[in-house]
Amino acid sequence: MMHYSRNFMLALAVSALCFSIFATRRAAAQEIISTCLKDKDYLGKLEANAAAGDVESIIELADEHRLGLCYQANVTKGEGLLKRAADLGSLDAIYILAQSFYSDRNGTRARISIRKEKSRNLYLHLGNNGYAPAQFDLGMFYLRGLNGFPRQSSVALQWFEKAAKSGHMRAARQAAIMRLRGHDTVKADPLVGEQWLRGAAQGGDLVATKLLAEYLLEQDATKYLAEVIQLYEYLAKKGLHAVGVELGRLYRDFNQPETAYFWYKIAEASGERVADKEARKMEYRMDHQKLQGIMARVNKFVEENPSLNRLYNEDM
Repeated sequence: MMHYSRNFMLALAVSALCFSIFATRRAAAQEIISTCLKDKDYLGKLEANAAAGDVESIIELADEHRLGLCYQANVTKGEGLLKRAADLGSLDAIYILAQSFYSDRNGTRARISIRKEKSRNLYLHLGNNGYAPAQFDLGMFYLRGLNGFPRQSSVALQWFEKAAKSGHMRAARQAAIMRLRGHDTVKADPLVGEQWLRGAAQGGDLVATKLLAEYLLEQDATKYLAEVIQLYEYLAKKGLHAVGVELGRLYRDFNQPETAYFWYKIAEASGERVADKEARKMEYRMDHQKLQGIMARVNKFVEENPSLNRLYNEDM
């Protein structure tokens, strides 16, 4: 009797352990779904749409598997889905595959080498078919000698200009930088460089806009003053409040202390210590009531044009 009792207790223990493991896995699965912010219904529809051949759904599902967002990470399955989307004609899927092959550092040296070669072939395929993001990446590869490509500035410039002509603003900015002053085997061509820089600025690239303002000041501060101020004020309204330092200096030099003070305080609010120092110098000479009025304008400006300084990245 004791023998059967022990077996029964052992069976209960095993059953409890299995239930615990099952419950843990179930809880983990629920947590995965909750952390990816997509419920089961959404994932079910995503899988159904992907199975039906919807390219965007296939790519999204591939990312979920590759990155381990809502499913257990499975790069092989994710890349398999991307290949399926690529077979359906998606250049976006090919691009993500190229990135996946390039960024993978797992496995043997031979495996990594094979995947890098695949990456290079896919990038070249995309670049030759006019896919601008890949053309920009090829430019960066040749510029820096990455992903097995040789460091060749002239070839890098060709890719940047191809991407720029397709509307890639970062590529236009990079082409401008290389053309303005020359780079390695690339000879300087300021006229073409300025055209690319203006194109990138007009296309909304904030880094290019800032570079254009700096370039024009360097060329002829008096001639381009009005345009430079317009460019800096545009950047400030877009949230790049740090340019208030430059605006403060310009207005101060042209004897407009109240406007200069306003822009210094804008820059100070974004953490620019130089602006704080310059603003303090001006406060002693200004009427207290005027200072209050200016600060009211500063607070309104910051409220209406939130700062993006923490997000701003001069990716050169």
